[in-house]
Amino acid sequence: MADRKRYRGSYGNRRRQQNRRKILIVAGLLGLVILAAVLYILQLRRDDFRTGRRAADENAEEAYDTAEDSDVVWYDGKAYRYNEHLSNYLLMGVDTKGDIHIDRQAEGGGQADTIYLLSYDRREEILRVLALPRDTMTPITITDDDGTEEGEAVMPLCLQYAYGDGRRKSCELMCGAVSHLFYGIPVNGYASVNLDSLPHLAELLGGVQVTLPDDSMADVDPSWKEGTVVTLDADNAEAFLRHRDKDAELSAWTRMNRQKVFVRAFADQLRSMQQQDAGTVTRVFQGLQPYMITNMGNDIFADLVTGKQEGGITTLPGEDVTTDNWDEFHVSEEELYALIIETFYREAG
Repeated sequence: MADRKRYRGSYGNRRRQQNRRKILIVAGLLGLVILAAVLYILQLRRDDFRTGRRAADENAEEAYDTAEDSDVVWYDGKAYRYNEHLSNYLLMGVDTKGDIHIDRQAEGGGQADTIYLLSYDRREEILRVLALPRDTMTPITITDDDGTEEGEAVMPLCLQYAYGDGRRKSCELMCGAVSHLFYGIPVNGYASVNLDSLPHLAELLGGVQVTLPDDSMADVDPSWKEGTVVTLDADNAEAFLRHRDKDAELSAWTRMNRQKVFVRAFADQLRSMQQQDAGTVTRVFQGLQPYMITNMGNDIFADLVTGKQEGGITTLPGEDVTTDNWDEFHVSEEELYALIIETFYREAG
């Protein structure tokens, strides 16, 4: 009887071992099936991604071809390369007063209320001017009180200047943010001026004549209505360039339109005066030194003034949106990319 029990026990162990092997085999097969299914799905997703990239090329969206030529950008079925004859400069107006050459604590460096990107073709001597709304929503670098970089956040572009030192660090951070916004194009130089420069900008040219583009200044001077020709001087230039109704939605946009009118008039008048007197740009450049931070020399300013301006002033394409926190400008990525190709690239030959 004991032997039979031992036999039955041995047989039962073998049965259990065989069952375990079957379970392991089935589990293994199921695992292989699941793994194969996952790999198949991943392959489909990779194929969809490649198909999407091809479709993007065909539909005039963006694509980068890094396999054959890392310098080539494909757009609308054509290959483009960056125009190496360009020099790009960022010009800013900052909402601080006092000595611009002193260091300021992070978040106290002021905001870049006026932002222009100038692209100068050194070979063709052609200048393109792009106006960037101060409220453009884009990743900016955040710093602590000591200026140590802590990461990025999507905020209005104008705030990037505040996270620097109010001087070169602020300008460099702005250049980096603008370069990122424009898909990595280089920004070769910068200049920022503060509010104390505004009366002198007009005064250095003996006054700047502008035509009012709207009625947004009527609450400052009832005679300043749309279409009125006004000469801006040391007494009224700051009001024209800075005034806005902060209680009104999108008032920064209206102000930017006035600033564009001033920039065009200032540049045209300075160019005309430079043609008559080659020392004009130098005098203006030197006159702005107490109110300006720049890594650009007088020769660069002379090139920008005498360059043949092409296309007027182009504003970044996008849409204004009002939120609970602030006014926001949302860039149209598709239109921006087309603008980048048009401005900074040439068809690859």
